[in-house]
Amino acid sequence: MIRKSLQLALIIFILVIGVVAVALFFYPERVESEIASINPDIKGIYVVDIDGNVSITRDNSSTLHITVYARGLLTLLSNIKVSFYTSNDILYVYVRAPINFFQSVNICLELPTNYFKNVTVNVINGEISLYNISSRFIYLESDNGLIKLSSTNVSEGYIFTSNGVINLENSGANFLNAVVRNGEIILNFTKNYPNSTYLLMVSNGNIKVYTNVPMNIFPTVDNGEIYLNGERVSSIPGLGTNSSEPVIHALVGNGEIQIYYTNSSLS
Repeated sequence: MIRKSLQLALIIFILVIGVVAVALFFYPERVESEIASINPDIKGIYVVDIDGNVSITRDNSSTLHITVYARGLLTLLSNIKVSFYTSNDILYVYVRAPINFFQSVNICLELPTNYFKNVTVNVINGEISLYNISSRFIYLESDNGLIKLSSTNVSEGYIFTSNGVINLENSGANFLNAVVRNGEIILNFTKNYPNSTYLLMVSNGNIKVYTNVPMNIFPTVDNGEIYLNGERVSSIPGLGTNSSEPVIHALVGNGEIQIYYTNSSLS
């Protein structure tokens, strides 16, 4: 009888510890906000080696707003050192912390301007999101995560992820190269971005394009299929009507290319 009571008490203790651990891991309890008194005329952003998420967006304020979320077991925000400075109009953001397997840091940058010469972000086990941003050049890289561009315009861009997803939503580019290993590239367009060119490459995964605007799409699949509005096809008959419309070169190895065109008339 005593032995069963001890076993029951041990089980209850383990369950309580498990619930507390899950709560500490998933709830971002520590939050720090800070207004940076630096030159608001920033022309570049450089954020690297972040174990967590990085968000960059346009803000209506006249100063840079940095918000840091620390999440994980036994996380103390005081142990996380976020440093930033500007040099030659480039904002550098670094996170130095005793981060372990059970902890992560999320950074949100709200900036008073939306045009940059250069945006470079590198994260590990996290997400990168750019919203309402224009840049001459972007380089985004993430392992095991999501990269999302929304209402973004770039002259030249390179995006890479492994075991993740690249999501382009109403974003134009003179040239954008998106590469995924083990994952997906998803395009969702309700606006036309003329003279844009996208080179999409996926190894072991899918490319999905949702659009109601004309596009010139050139798909290539090695060990896979091509679908247009759910119907398997050998090639895309052509959604574009002139050379100024966006051009998509889609290449997939071991996967599928799925095109969903909601306009009633195909050219």
